[in-house]
Amino acid sequence: MDESIKSLSGVGDTRAKYFERLGIHTVSELLRLYPRRYDDLGNIIDIADAGAHRGEKVTMYAKVCGVITEKRLSGGRLLTIVPVCDDSGATSISYFNNKFIKSSLKNGERYLFYGKIAVSGTPVIYNPEHYRRLPENGRLLPVYPLTSGISQSFMRKTALLALDRTHFAETLPPEIISDYGLISLDKSIRKIHTPQSTSDIAAAKYRLIFEELLYFSLGLQIMKNRERTPAAAVIPQSIPEEFLKAHSFLPTDAQNRALQEIYRDLQSGYSMHRLLQGDVGSGKTLVAGQCAFAVIRAGAQAAVMAPTEVLANQHFHYFKKMMAPLGITCALLTSSVGAAQKREIKNLLKSGKIQLVIGTHAVLQKDVVFANLGLVITDEQHRFGVMQRTELAQKGRGVHILVMSATPIPRTLALMLWGDLDLSVIDALPDGRQQIKTYLVNSAYNARIMKFIERNISDGGQVYYVCPAVEEDAESETCPAAAKTKKDELAAVFGKDSVGLVYGKMRGADKDRVMQLFYDGKIKVLVSTTVIEVGVNVPNATLMIIDGADRFGLSQLHQLRGRVGRGSRASFCVLISDSDSDAAVQRLDFFAKTTDGFEIAKKDLSLRGPGNFFGAQQHGLPQMRIADLTEDSETVCRATECAKRLLADDPGLENHPEIKSNVTRLFEIYSLD
Repeated sequence: MDESIKSLSGVGDTRAKYFERLGIHTVSELLRLYPRRYDDLGNIIDIADAGAHRGEKVTMYAKVCGVITEKRLSGGRLLTIVPVCDDSGATSISYFNNKFIKSSLKNGERYLFYGKIAVSGTPVIYNPEHYRRLPENGRLLPVYPLTSGISQSFMRKTALLALDRTHFAETLPPEIISDYGLISLDKSIRKIHTPQSTSDIAAAKYRLIFEELLYFSLGLQIMKNRERTPAAAVIPQSIPEEFLKAHSFLPTDAQNRALQEIYRDLQSGYSMHRLLQGDVGSGKTLVAGQCAFAVIRAGAQAAVMAPTEVLANQHFHYFKKMMAPLGITCALLTSSVGAAQKREIKNLLKSGKIQLVIGTHAVLQKDVVFANLGLVITDEQHRFGVMQRTELAQKGRGVHILVMSATPIPRTLALMLWGDLDLSVIDALPDGRQQIKTYLVNSAYNARIMKFIERNISDGGQVYYVCPAVEEDAESETCPAAAKTKKDELAAVFGKDSVGLVYGKMRGADKDRVMQLFYDGKIKVLVSTTVIEVGVNVPNATLMIIDGADRFGLSQLHQLRGRVGRGSRASFCVLISDSDSDAAVQRLDFFAKTTDGFEIAKKDLSLRGPGNFFGAQQHGLPQMRIADLTEDSETVCRATECAKRLLADDPGLENHPEIKSNVTRLFEIYSLD
């Protein structure tokens, strides 16, 4: 199992380096590289029926019935034409740039040709695979992820060699295998690589997906249980009432449910680890403020960490206004704060005189020391890794953690991605939130869009105009050309002082100045990249225009649309797209007709998958080999239930050393002991 991949016939030093690109060093790792899909050679058709299967992958069992010819095309490409026939008729098969095919096919011999039939023209198969007979591993051929230097045929051959010399010992207890309808691990590995039927594939995938999700869930729950330490701050029952009286704050029923769950944690005597999830504008920040107030009144300090300076600044002004009537001192700590002011803030935090600090990653610096940190609030958790959250919490003992996310995702997925957290959901918007009318147009509507902007401004509203930041270099501080051009175009119509511009790599102080002018109503139209996607709150904004909307994910569009409709005025969102892709048009049309964030996120996940939805390594947790958190939600529930059952009987997995070893290996960046 742990032998080098070079122990397999045909794998020398050069091929071993190719395998390393796929993360394969050992025989075991090779067999844990699962097929992406399967080609079915059993769908054999007659040549005469080829026209009825255009665009489909099929198999022809045909004889080479003539001379194979070669000719050079423009650009030097080699075209090889193979005449073939069966009892129903004759056709030809074409290969491009395959100098070996002529010598590998013999006139008069029959072969299985597998490939896709041309969509138009003569119904010919281009570049098919060919076999003298059905392969040893059956009609279902595995298709593996590859890298240059390794072909499908070599990967299949090498996987068969590995199977012949290995046996996977069982890792799960017999009762788990029986109760959850699993096949053995060894059978599942063999069937995933050499299935004889689609039911073999289903049984193998279910076992391997279940096991992967089980280990994932066990690791998260061990982390969660391990982190239940005596709390730095335990709040009494009376504290929340003081906050409500000071602000005449009447929570919605959804906010109340979340608050009660939070209070229960804060009063338990153990540190809280909770995810507060809610759609754009659902009132998460108000709930977080009440939570921070309760912990501060109990004698501890609180810290809020936001992913951007713009959002950190906004949170600072929001929390400062909220806490001032209650006599609580707040401070802002970001990279833009001057050196002298930073030193003062750090001294006051260390002495305990600052009770609430709001900042970006700057609050993680080693010289930021708290007198008694009791609560960490992180906003937009998918922008932070687990380790960053933990790093901030380690600046105190028994620190409560509240994670906020405006990315609405299905509950099963949230439980898996943030399985080390308890979950509270605010699933209703406060009264007064406006329904936003959304329109999908193309750039031919530019003149009408300009008039629509003018009408919104004359009615007292403000406008966002978002440009895709495709030209924005991560290392560059220059403004994307599209945003600069649009800013100049709008300034020519509405006046230079009425149009502002912000973008990702703009200096923090300049960005904050422009955002403040927009918030104060002095700037009427704000041109930006997606820097305003998260959290920015301007109640007077009534129109969101998103140029190149097809370049954004649905959930990102939903976040942008959520920047308007926050006041009492009717609000609108205009999507501009010139894409002629049917898929893009359908996706944007779906978005224009849907305002439910959970439905939008579900659709976005199904289109892009969790990796692209959240960004690479977004949650700092192990990556899945075979499980798909969107497709396998039922198995997520079964595996999570199984994990809880195992840990209830054996909290340290001491009676299940093989499982513990696999979980520890999966979570190798964490210490699970």
